[in-house]
Amino acid sequence: MASKNSRDNKQVYEDLKEQLSKLSRSLKVLETRALKHNFSTSELTSKGRKTSSVKLLKTAKESDVRPLNKNVLDGLAKLVSALDTLTEIRKQRNSKESKIHGAAVGRRRKSKRSINFETIENDITNYKILISDISTEAETVDQVTKSGKISLEEGKITKSKEEKMRQEIAAISSRWNVLCKDAVDKCNSIEAFVLEMQTEYSKLDLWMNNAEIADSLLMEYDPYADHPEKLGTTITAVRLQLHENQKVLENFRKSKPRLHNMNDIAATLMKSGRLDEENTDELERVINVIVAKWESIDNRLNASRDRIYAEINKLRQRLVKQRQSIIRRFSSRRNSSFRRKRSMRKKREAQQKKEVETKDQDANERKIDISMKETVTKRTSLDLTVSSDQNSKVDERIRVLSKKEIVTSSAAVDLNASLDPVHVVVKIDNDSDEESLRLEKQSNAFKSFDSSLKYCERNEQSLEEESLQKFSVPETRRKELKKQLNDITRFERDVEKSRSEFHSQVDKFEKAKEEDFFNDTDTEILGKRVEDLKNRWDQLWGEHINNKTRIIKATLDLNDKSLLKMSKEFNDIERQINRPEMYEDERLSLEENILKQKRLMDDIGSYDSEIIEVNVLARSLLERGSIKKGKFEEVHKETDSLREKQKQLKKMCRENGDRLATDLLDFNQRNNKSPVAVEEETIQISDDYNMLAASLDDLLADDISDEGFAELDSPKSVLEKKIRDFDGQVQSMNQWINDSEKLVNSLRVGMDPDEVSKRIQEIKIRCRDIEKKEAKVKYINKLGQEITAESLDTTLTDGVEEKLVTLNKKWRDTREILSDYHDKDEDEHSEFGSCCCFQMIKKAFQACFYS
Repeated sequence: MASKNSRDNKQVYEDLKEQLSKLSRSLKVLETRALKHNFSTSELTSKGRKTSSVKLLKTAKESDVRPLNKNVLDGLAKLVSALDTLTEIRKQRNSKESKIHGAAVGRRRKSKRSINFETIENDITNYKILISDISTEAETVDQVTKSGKISLEEGKITKSKEEKMRQEIAAISSRWNVLCKDAVDKCNSIEAFVLEMQTEYSKLDLWMNNAEIADSLLMEYDPYADHPEKLGTTITAVRLQLHENQKVLENFRKSKPRLHNMNDIAATLMKSGRLDEENTDELERVINVIVAKWESIDNRLNASRDRIYAEINKLRQRLVKQRQSIIRRFSSRRNSSFRRKRSMRKKREAQQKKEVETKDQDANERKIDISMKETVTKRTSLDLTVSSDQNSKVDERIRVLSKKEIVTSSAAVDLNASLDPVHVVVKIDNDSDEESLRLEKQSNAFKSFDSSLKYCERNEQSLEEESLQKFSVPETRRKELKKQLNDITRFERDVEKSRSEFHSQVDKFEKAKEEDFFNDTDTEILGKRVEDLKNRWDQLWGEHINNKTRIIKATLDLNDKSLLKMSKEFNDIERQINRPEMYEDERLSLEENILKQKRLMDDIGSYDSEIIEVNVLARSLLERGSIKKGKFEEVHKETDSLREKQKQLKKMCRENGDRLATDLLDFNQRNNKSPVAVEEETIQISDDYNMLAASLDDLLADDISDEGFAELDSPKSVLEKKIRDFDGQVQSMNQWINDSEKLVNSLRVGMDPDEVSKRIQEIKIRCRDIEKKEAKVKYINKLGQEITAESLDTTLTDGVEEKLVTLNKKWRDTREILSDYHDKDEDEHSEFGSCCCFQMIKKAFQACFYS
């Protein structure tokens, strides 16, 4: 009977051993297929947080394989669902065609990433076959392990072989659990990847709809881009066309922020790596076409505006030439019909005056003859001894008197006095000099006032051009609007100064008219010019008042929009503060929410400058007298309320951050099983920035060369220094990451326990430096963002972005690897190293890092 039982036990052992051998070979095949299965992209299997192999081995010794079998079936269902989702995406993608036509223009983006849709689908299909085979083998594994355990419990295995059988069953269970867990993790990752593809394609559809709307709006502006086709013939008509052009241009440029937003979303979609290459190229083509259309219409509108400005200047110059021609016509002594007519009129007047004086002279001569006869008859005793020379001189003097047409003698005047040549000739010369002096004085006065009016006209023309070019359309950005406000204040002072100079010239002109400095013709010409210039100054002042009113209104509207925007964003931040992020892993949730509070704290602090700018701009308007004190107090009250809201949000962030940090410390203490004492320290969120600043100071300590006065560097040299600093920091960080990975990978099967313990201690030392290295990575990201923002070289910026992406990925992977070894004892790590199949290193998605 005993021999029969021994034969049965031996048969049971042989059967069980054979089953375990077959099962081991089957598992070996599945493990080999799982290891050799290559996916087209590593991201397909790197989504989600996977459990480390150490935990799997420990779980395999203590639990059954049935729960994992169920998980494998769930993973198979997820793969089927993922394939169905891909089919829906394919149908949706093929059913729509872009309505935006145009060839591919613009530069191709180097940073875009894409996938091959068919390749992804084939990868998932092939992996589905592998998961199906694994699920098929699940029942066999369950039966063999269960029968082996029953045989061991019932004592059907001899004691000498019992321990070996237990080890074989445990090894099979461990291998099966590792295989299933790897399969489940990859299924979850594939599902997450496909869901991300579905999300990105939904965003792509929405973006395409918005792009069609934007394209239709651009097409509505296209007919107005070249207007007006025919310019007016007067300055007034052309100015109306200018105002229409500026109105269209202003409305058109309001779409620029929307275009920037679409461009940013398109760039994000192209960098996501979740779209097919064909869809990525189509997206790039569409955004480039829209940008090209917008730039074309904007350039054409600007060209139309420049053409209108040129026409206004041309008409103004023509008007100035006409005025100058009129002035030359009435002021020049040559080629002037007016002067000829005036000369002929004066000749006629002189001829008439000469005829009258000739008649008077004849009458006077007759009276002189009568007087001489009476003198001779009455004074016979008088001896008139007049020589022939005297008689000739008398005749000559009489002829001179007739030529000069001036006779002042009378019949009762003495003969010698009437014939005195000195008195008569001097009188004639004095009258001629006074007339020439008066004419010369009038000419000088006309020239002086003419030059003054020309100076005033040039001032008015230059100020009018400046008003049209700088102040006709208000700016849309705060900085440019503030500069425009300062410029229009300075412009107002210039207008008042030039206008006062013109009014002083007008007063001088009125006084000169009263003192008869101008003749009638000059007075009429200058009066028309003065009146025309008065009207132009009044028109310029009216346009200036309208421009100033529009700029002040735009400033107030911008302030109101900023206040409303900040109020809405503060409400959004408050909702984000009160809505924590939830994950399956408690530690991940705490870490994510702590970093979220830090990020929100930074966002809240970024509004300080904007609130100050709103207040300063309102005070500037009050000091200029552009707004009333009540309006300023209203703005000041709103900014004060925003500051109070900001302080309240900062307090909420600080309290939530401190509470989450305390919860994270409690969680670490509850789950801390390491025999090595690790110092834990709670860092409050309010003190974290000081720690970060101190760590950055330590990092930058080597760059401080001296303590003297630094020389001023050009922007180019500053950028070069940043680039050198960036390259050095990236190289140093990559070296640290590579050394850490080598240290972790140096753990191998069959190592000496003392050596394992020593290397694990070195790994833990590196774990304590994670916070400092994370601060260094943040500094590198910030430096890279500054370089990409300041540099105009696309090759340089693309290289910096690629380095940042590579560094951030390596840093996340290395940090997760180090986290696997943190708080684990040497036995567990040595157990991990003794796995006879393969090792799994956990790769987790980004949890505690924000670039």
